[in-house]
Amino acid sequence: MASKYVVWQYKNIDGMVSLGDLTNLPKTSRLLYGKPVADGYPSDVSMAMRADRPDDTVLTDSLLNTDSIIVASEKVVDVLRGKEIAKVEYLPVAIIDHRGKKVKTSYFIVHPLELVDEIVDGKASGGKTHPMDPGEFLTIKKLVLDEKKIPADRALFRAAQYPSPVIVRRDIAEALDAAGVVGPRWVEPSAFPS
Repeated sequence: MASKYVVWQYKNIDGMVSLGDLTNLPKTSRLLYGKPVADGYPSDVSMAMRADRPDDTVLTDSLLNTDSIIVASEKVVDVLRGKEIAKVEYLPVAIIDHRGKKVKTSYFIVHPLELVDEIVDGKASGGKTHPMDPGEFLTIKKLVLDEKKIPADRALFRAAQYPSPVIVRRDIAEALDAAGVVGPRWVEPSAFPS
């Protein structure tokens, strides 16, 4: 039986932009741990195309980055807003090209709020606990979710025990595909990390 959920990853597209770290946003770890950042969010948050990949200039709807966040086009955000997904912030982020100029296309950080707790089956996932936080896994062999514990209103979220991947309800991923969104790759939880 297929999972109701998939993990949001990136397709390998020739020449696809890869972004470096976020700039002008203090405490970026709040994004990984589902803490609200919209109040007081700076107007000059940006991410630059990676200098070590000067030939990568193709802008997709979901941009690969080093911060484990979803950087999405307005097209993606429109689909997500149309689905009225609970507990998500859409934060504008400027993309800086290889010449140091802001690209014209609008992008947003899709930021799921409030980690969902107690949904990763640690034993079945082969999880190795974090030495500083035994309630969080440092690594896993595969992501095994206890879907019965996921609240029905959570369509896009991170798991408290393993917050790096963004988990998406399958019908939302299908809606993004139907809209012609380019860039995301949907991975079955049991195949993650891939």
